[in-house]
Amino acid sequence: QNDNNMRFEKALELLDQGQIFEEIDMPNNSMQLYNEALDMWHNKNETRRHFSGDFTAAEIQGIRSPSEADLIASLLTSKAEFLEKSTVLKAAKCYLKAIEVYEFCPAMEFISERSTIYPCFHSLFRLLREGKLVRDFIFEKALAARFVQETKETKCYHHACALAINAQVKFRSGLPHEALEEFNKMKKIYNIKDSRAINKDSGLDWCVLTYSRSALWYMEMGDEDNAKKQCAIVINLLDDLQSKDPKEMHAVL
Repeated sequence: QNDNNMRFEKALELLDQGQIFEEIDMPNNSMQLYNEALDMWHNKNETRRHFSGDFTAAEIQGIRSPSEADLIASLLTSKAEFLEKSTVLKAAKCYLKAIEVYEFCPAMEFISERSTIYPCFHSLFRLLREGKLVRDFIFEKALAARFVQETKETKCYHHACALAINAQVKFRSGLPHEALEEFNKMKKIYNIKDSRAINKDSGLDWCVLTYSRSALWYMEMGDEDNAKKQCAIVINLLDDLQSKDPKEMHAVL
């Protein structure tokens, strides 16, 4: 137990130091520290046959406390954000590692506050939307469902985003009624005041985009009245955004 506590404290110190190096524009030093911290959970004698990210199944089963899982996810996310500047595929792998650790480690059932990995979902969908990752519909479908599952106990904008993304995935699956069901759930919790925060996390407000696309969904289903209503709502959203930033207005336009 003492060894685990010492490992945790040392890794936390390395994460803090790495973030300081990033702030003073020394990212290579940050990456070295993140890797050093993550290596403390790797069994040097393990023959790596059964991978879950860079962690073997045995290593993931050794992550038993919520604070440990949070720290590893934070390290992987910080590493991924650095890698995005050079190799997107490795960055995506790190984001997925964090999600996998949360999903399979024994500590999972004790983690009630799961916001540590929300940035991983936002970043993966941003990379997919920007065309930096090859689009794989089966992967996107599973990832969207997982995002909804991870955020369902909250009523924050992260869950609204997850529902918005899942609505779009369902429509592309040929399930327009289910898409609108997800959209209607989203409307109950989305607040336009969160738009700027969503843009910061995802590069685009998925909720506003889904409002816009829902008008097209209604039209394709032959429901012109609801399509017109959605168009009017979208136009009003432009005023509600109170922004002249083209990036923030893109989802509506």
